[in-house]
Amino acid sequence: MPIYCPIPPAAGGGTTTHDIDGALHDGFPGGTTTFLRADGTFASPAAGATDVEEAEVDFGNVVGLTDKTFTITDADVTTASRIVAQVMSVSPSDGRNVDEVEWETWDIYCRPGTGTFDLTMKNRFGSVMGRFVVGYIVG
Repeated sequence: MPIYCPIPPAAGGGTTTHDIDGALHDGFPGGTTTFLRADGTFASPAAGATDVEEAEVDFGNVVGLTDKTFTITDADVTTASRIVAQVMSVSPSDGRNVDEVEWETWDIYCRPGTGTFDLTMKNRFGSVMGRFVVGYIVG
């Protein structure tokens, strides 16, 4: 099925035709390193726009522990930073299976400082043990 793009190709004018099935496909105007902006131009993402950092946290083996606060060191963090974090679907270094990691349901709070932030994780449905990998973005 051909797709008609009203974006002029880099060299010349007119429109470019692309066929998803490959018959007419000669590369998309933006290539693989840029994205289409709302103003109709192609641009590279801003530096750090998609950088997801990771930190492994350890709740230890304390029976009955439901929440814990960890201090994460990151030079990009300032007191004005906004941080979004979530538990990643990867096995932590203690070798636990991903299915076991995904079983937990969390409330996660981040409080930025200078070069660090406090990451508070609260398990919604009971006690928790072991390690988890947390992915976060600093903005």
